[in-house]
Amino acid sequence: MYQTRSTVVYLNRWQVVWNTLDSEMNGYLSDAKNREYLHKYPTTKRLFLKNNITIPSSAPVERLFSLGNLVLTPKRNKLTDARFEKLLLMHYNKDFADL
Repeated sequence: MYQTRSTVVYLNRWQVVWNTLDSEMNGYLSDAKNREYLHKYPTTKRLFLKNNITIPSSAPVERLFSLGNLVLTPKRNKLTDARFEKLLLMHYNKDFADL
Protein backbone atom coordinates (compact mmCIF):
# COMPACT_ATOMS: atom_id res chain seq x y z
CA MET A 1 0.00 0.00 0.00
CA TYR A 2 1.40 3.38 -1.02
CA GLN A 3 1.36 6.08 1.65
CA THR A 4 2.47 9.65 1.27
CA ARG A 5 4.25 11.52 4.01
CA SER A 6 1.15 13.61 4.77
CA THR A 7 -0.94 10.45 5.16
CA VAL A 8 1.54 9.00 7.63
CA VAL A 9 1.64 12.26 9.61
CA TYR A 10 -2.17 12.37 9.62
CA LEU A 11 -2.40 8.78 10.83
CA ASN A 12 0.25 9.36 13.50
CA ARG A 13 -1.59 12.46 14.73
CA TRP A 14 -4.83 10.50 15.08
CA GLN A 15 -2.96 7.73 16.88
CA VAL A 16 -1.67 10.29 19.40
CA VAL A 17 -5.16 11.77 19.84
CA TRP A 18 -6.64 8.30 20.26
CA ASN A 19 -4.01 7.27 22.82
CA THR A 20 -4.56 10.50 24.77
CA LEU A 21 -8.30 10.06 24.75
CA ASP A 22 -8.00 6.39 25.66
CA SER A 23 -5.76 7.05 28.65
CA GLU A 24 -7.91 10.00 29.75
CA MET A 25 -11.11 7.96 29.54
CA ASN A 26 -9.59 5.07 31.47
CA GLY A 27 -8.36 7.48 34.16
CA TYR A 28 -11.77 9.12 34.41
CA LEU A 29 -13.63 5.83 34.63
CA SER A 30 -11.28 4.51 37.31
CA ASP A 31 -11.75 7.46 39.71
CA ALA A 32 -15.08 8.98 38.65
CA LYS A 33 -17.41 9.41 41.58
CA ASN A 34 -19.32 12.42 40.29
CA ARG A 35 -19.17 15.01 37.55
CA GLU A 36 -16.61 17.12 39.44
CA TYR A 37 -13.89 14.74 38.24
CA LEU A 38 -14.52 15.89 34.67
CA HIS A 39 -12.41 19.01 35.34
CA LYS A 40 -9.29 16.84 35.58
CA TYR A 41 -9.93 15.39 32.10
CA PRO A 42 -10.53 18.19 29.56
CA THR A 43 -10.96 16.02 26.45
CA THR A 44 -13.41 13.72 28.20
CA LYS A 45 -15.26 16.75 29.57
CA ARG A 46 -15.58 18.28 26.10
CA LEU A 47 -16.93 15.00 24.66
CA PHE A 48 -19.28 14.58 27.63
CA LEU A 49 -20.74 18.05 27.26
CA LYS A 50 -21.04 17.72 23.49
CA ASN A 51 -22.73 14.32 23.40
CA ASN A 52 -24.53 13.96 26.73
CA ILE A 53 -27.35 16.39 26.21
CA THR A 54 -31.08 15.97 26.51
CA ILE A 55 -33.53 16.87 23.80
CA PRO A 56 -35.34 20.03 24.97
CA SER A 57 -38.70 19.15 23.44
CA SER A 58 -40.84 16.17 22.61
CA ALA A 59 -41.18 17.16 18.94
CA PRO A 60 -38.74 14.51 17.62
CA VAL A 61 -40.61 11.80 19.52
CA GLU A 62 -43.94 13.03 18.19
CA ARG A 63 -42.53 13.02 14.64
CA LEU A 64 -41.37 9.45 15.13
CA PHE A 65 -44.84 8.37 16.31
CA SER A 66 -46.43 10.10 13.32
CA LEU A 67 -44.02 8.30 11.04
CA GLY A 68 -44.94 5.05 12.77
CA ASN A 69 -48.56 5.63 11.75
CA LEU A 70 -47.42 5.94 8.14
CA VAL A 71 -45.40 2.73 8.30
CA LEU A 72 -47.96 0.62 10.20
CA THR A 73 -50.99 0.86 7.95
CA PRO A 74 -54.05 -1.45 7.91
CA LYS A 75 -52.49 -3.30 4.95
CA ARG A 76 -49.32 -3.87 6.98
CA ASN A 77 -50.92 -5.09 10.20
CA LYS A 78 -48.99 -8.40 10.19
CA LEU A 79 -45.53 -6.83 10.64
CA THR A 80 -43.37 -8.27 13.37
CA ASP A 81 -41.90 -5.89 15.93
CA ALA A 82 -38.40 -6.28 14.49
CA ARG A 83 -39.56 -5.67 10.91
CA PHE A 84 -41.61 -2.63 11.98
CA GLU A 85 -38.61 -1.19 13.81
CA LYS A 86 -36.34 -1.71 10.80
CA LEU A 87 -38.84 -0.08 8.42
CA LEU A 88 -39.38 2.82 10.79
CA LEU A 89 -35.66 3.47 11.21
CA MET A 90 -35.05 3.16 7.47
CA HIS A 91 -37.84 5.62 6.77
CA TYR A 92 -36.68 8.04 9.50
CA ASN A 93 -33.01 7.96 8.44
CA LYS A 94 -33.50 8.10 4.67
CA ASP A 95 -32.45 11.77 4.59
CA PHE A 96 -29.04 10.86 6.01
CA ALA A 97 -28.33 8.35 3.23
CA ASP A 98 -27.58 11.19 0.80
CA LEU A 99 -24.80 12.57 2.98
